[in-house]
Amino acid sequence: HFEEGETNLQRHPQLLDLVRQNRWLEEDPGAMELICQIHNLHMKSEEDKGRPPVAPAQEKLENRFRHMCLSAVNTLAASKKA
Repeated sequence: HFEEGETNLQRHPQLLDLVRQNRWLEEDPGAMELICQIHNLHMKSEEDKGRPPVAPAQEKLENRFRHMCLSAVNTLAASKKA
C-alpha cells in the first residue's frame, strides 16, 4: 500500500513476489472474496446517511483501510495475470 501522492511502482515486484511465495493468497478464491467483502462493507458504511459523524482522525484511518483493501485486491488480481 502507498499513501496519497506516492507510488508503489518500486515495491510492485516485491508485492507480486510476496503473493507468489504465499500461493494460498492467490489460489484460495476465499482470500480475494474476503478482501472484496471488507472493501464493500467499508464503502457501504461511508454511504450510510444514518451513521453518526466520526472524528476526522477516525475518518482518515477508515479511508486508509479502504485504500489498503483495494490495493490488496489489485495485487492479488495482478499476480494471476502476471
